[in-house]
Order: sequence, then C-alpha cells, then structure tokens
Amino acid sequence: MGKDVIAYLLVDIFFKSNGDTIEEENLCNKIKKYPGVDDISIVTGKADIIVKVRVENMDKLREFSLKFLRNLDGVRDTTTLVVLKELDF
Repeated sequence: MGKDVIAYLLVDIFFKSNGDTIEEENLCNKIKKYPGVDDISIVTGKADIIVKVRVENMDKLREFSLKFLRNLDGVRDTTTLVVLKELDF
C-alpha cells in the first residue's frame, strides 16, 4: 500500500505550557519521530511549525493530527492543508 495522502500541517504552539517553556526544536524532534513525517520546519507568521506528512489514507492523517499532534504538550492549534496535486518542476 502506498502513501497516497500528502498534507501540510500548520502548528501553532504555546511557548509556555504547564509552567514549562516549550522549545520549538524539542517539539519538532518529537513530531519527526512519527511515521510518515516527511519534513518539518520552524517558520515565522501565523504558524510556528510546518509539518509535511505522507500517509496511506485520510484515517491515518486524522490519527496523526487528532490523536498524536494535538495531544503533544505545547501544541495550541493546527491547520491541515491536504495536497490535491503535487507538481514537479
């Protein structure tokens, strides 16, 4: 079975959670260990982190987003952008 669903997840984080300071790189290290994470970047703007995932289906994407990512300490909010078509240049 291939990894047919590609998505970018914009992650907004709390920089303080439960009294602890959340370090972006530490959070990225936790995220990148999840199967299917293709790329991860710390960015500026409305999101703090962008995660690119390749998963088998929408159920796996939902599992990553709702059960894993949103439950990490420091994650405030996520926005999921599903890729309709990848272009090669």
